[in-house]
Amino acid sequence: MQIVLTTLASAALYVIMGMSLMVIITEALRLPQGRRFHLFSLYYVLAIVNEILFVTLGERFYFAHVVIGSVLTTCAVVLLAETPFRKLRTLPVEFGGLLVMGVVLVFTVAFYAQRVVAGQDPYMRILATVNVFLFAIGNGVFVYRRFGEESYGYIAVLVLWLFSNFGFTDPSIFVNRVFAVLFFGSVALHVGSAAVSLHRQVVHENAMYLKARDVVSSMLHELSTAVKDIASIDSALHCVLDTTIKTAQAAGAAVFLVESGSQDESFLAFSQALGDFWPVHESSDVVFTKRKYAEHALEESAFKIGEGIVGTVAKYRTHAVLDLNYHRTEMERLGLNTRAIKNIMAVPFQVKDQVLGVLVVQNKHDDSGFDANDLHLIQALADQAAVSINNFKIYAQLAESEKMRQEMQIAARIQTSLLPLGVPDTKNLGVSAFMKPAKEVGGDYYDFIPYDEDKLGVVIGDVSGKGLPAGMIMIIANAIIKIVAVKTHDTKRIITEFSKEMHSKIQPGSFMTMNYLIWDGAARKLSYSGAGHEHIILYRKQSNDVERIKAGGLAVGLLDNVDGYISQNEIQTDAGDVIVLYTDGITEAVNSDRERYTLDRLVASVRRNVAKKDHERIRQGILDDVFEFMGGYEQYDDITLLVMRVL
Repeated sequence: MQIVLTTLASAALYVIMGMSLMVIITEALRLPQGRRFHLFSLYYVLAIVNEILFVTLGERFYFAHVVIGSVLTTCAVVLLAETPFRKLRTLPVEFGGLLVMGVVLVFTVAFYAQRVVAGQDPYMRILATVNVFLFAIGNGVFVYRRFGEESYGYIAVLVLWLFSNFGFTDPSIFVNRVFAVLFFGSVALHVGSAAVSLHRQVVHENAMYLKARDVVSSMLHELSTAVKDIASIDSALHCVLDTTIKTAQAAGAAVFLVESGSQDESFLAFSQALGDFWPVHESSDVVFTKRKYAEHALEESAFKIGEGIVGTVAKYRTHAVLDLNYHRTEMERLGLNTRAIKNIMAVPFQVKDQVLGVLVVQNKHDDSGFDANDLHLIQALADQAAVSINNFKIYAQLAESEKMRQEMQIAARIQTSLLPLGVPDTKNLGVSAFMKPAKEVGGDYYDFIPYDEDKLGVVIGDVSGKGLPAGMIMIIANAIIKIVAVKTHDTKRIITEFSKEMHSKIQPGSFMTMNYLIWDGAARKLSYSGAGHEHIILYRKQSNDVERIKAGGLAVGLLDNVDGYISQNEIQTDAGDVIVLYTDGITEAVNSDRERYTLDRLVASVRRNVAKKDHERIRQGILDDVFEFMGGYEQYDDITLLVMRVL
């Protein structure tokens, strides 16, 4: 009868635990129904064979029976809580664990104390009792150290104890068997339950890692496909910081970008931060007790290459992960802000061998510190984000270049449209004009304003700056000079009123130089006034001399009222005399030896070419001399030349 009851009780225990075990295994492996049936069958065959061997062989099979029974029982008990006791997960883990531990301990000590007193096989029972006690205490410690799932192991031990001891009275065989199973099973259960908890933790961390990896991949995809839509580099960095904080579960993150300082020395300057980010290093001047002080110090922070954790990461192109619990000495040596920073991770932004900056992450939310998964993800994020940001910068440069190219085209069209289509016929004067814009459009300007058949206004000017802004000033100047010039033949008044009108239209720091001349053909007389422009060159045929006449005046745009700085002068000429007007694109033209053409060379060229006795040929001869001097070297400024020969 005892053998029958023992077999039935053991079989019932195997059935209950086997169902739990097989459900978990088959669900985990996602096996089809046929293979699930085979696994169930194999389990029960092993259980039945184990019991038959014990019944028939008795104590000769005792050790083998204990080992096989312990393995089967332990595997089932460890996984028992996964399905039948799922609802118990709502109980507080600590309370459930301590309750079961107490019940097991009290019942075990009370039950076997009576048998020890009765002298019934005391050594095995004492050994088993001590084992259960140590097992309970050990798991109780685990309960308070994040391995709360062991509570279900206590429940399993209690179930095993009840099944093994209820209703059986012969201690000579069955109790020894139960205690042996409990002894080996509890040891295996302790290891197994810890393994289950570790497995669950690993599964959880892997799930979090995969989730974080998906977030990073999503961010990188968005960043790489939306480069053209991002308003600025700051927007791209904000996207990186937001993903970093979410991925690493950190309180805050910041980016320090490499910039060039004086003497070409590079340093890392604070770019932007997100979240609860504190200054990386402590300050001897300010204790960062208030956020506003910390933010101000953060915005002002910068590091030389090799200085502090940020500079060190940039110098050696490697990462740094520090935790106050393990690296306090190193953090203090680096001067880190240990009052606010508990753990920190810094990784470089780099493309190939070029470091663009450093990404710094602070204070993981759960205080566990940054681990290898965090480092792997954030480094991957930083590497790929650096490529995207570098591409963004390249795209921005290309976009800016394209914008500048379009501006240059517009400025060139403006400059061309302002030039006179031809030279009006004027009494006793032959005029030849030439202008060649530089690669970068400047602000050279000339025009002719006819008064009558005897008088002609001539204006030549140079706007500071290049590109579209200079072109816009030229448009305004062209309109205003024509309005002002038709009112009077007084060159001083023309320059004075022109300067007054232009002063409010030229931005601070910009200006325009010009000479305004009026030719009186009947008298062969030239009146002129200057506004800080180049000299007037006058060749006199009778004396064969070349004069350099300083027009004087003050550049347009510097003062509102320039009346006291402007004067009107006159030059009486004779037939054969030559007047040359030019811009500094000629006198400042350079050759491959970086030599300038200079005013002296221009005067010498005028002297050589006046013998040609034709204004077109004189102008071409001077230009040939200038371009021969340059020798094909790049032209940096507009070249404008006007040659007027008195007839």
